[in-house]
Amino acid sequence: MNVRTISGDDVRCVLPWQAFVGESPVWHPEEQRLYWVDIQNKQIHRFDPSSGRNQTFDLPDIVTCIALRAAGGLVLTLKKHFATFDPATLKLERIGEVESDLPDNRFNDGQCDPQGRFWAGTMDAVHWSAPSGNLYRLDADKTDFAHAAECHLFQWQRLEPRRTQDVLYRKLPLCDCRLRFRA
Repeated sequence: MNVRTISGDDVRCVLPWQAFVGESPVWHPEEQRLYWVDIQNKQIHRFDPSSGRNQTFDLPDIVTCIALRAAGGLVLTLKKHFATFDPATLKLERIGEVESDLPDNRFNDGQCDPQGRFWAGTMDAVHWSAPSGNLYRLDADKTDFAHAAECHLFQWQRLEPRRTQDVLYRKLPLCDCRLRFRA
């Protein structure tokens, strides 16, 4: 593997945006656009690097992470729901609710595994060190919605070169754990 170091002179801002919490960048190869979210402003963005134009989609709830769907559009997490969103029609479909008994919790991060299942974890949004997070899975056909593990804070890690993906999450009592998926 050839690793290239980039100096600070080679880095430039391509989109000066006043996002409150900008996260979850996802490149759409067919559209040649970068999707990303602003969690607290309840927005999904679609950036066109060739024109510099950024399109904003306002949602009724915070959106914490997104991934591309094979069927088109996006799969995502809102504060307490899995959902799908079609940027062409602006249709938002909520799928299942989690943790209604934990009012301070919200979804945090997530990603699709090689089988097309969307994994997402929750966290306490008020007391960040509180061990109240959980890991959930939504199957590609949206028919199975499952609780997978208790965790402290969920954060997704990608390992593309070997076509494997790991889920790294904080499990009680504060140790790093991994779930590994092979394509």
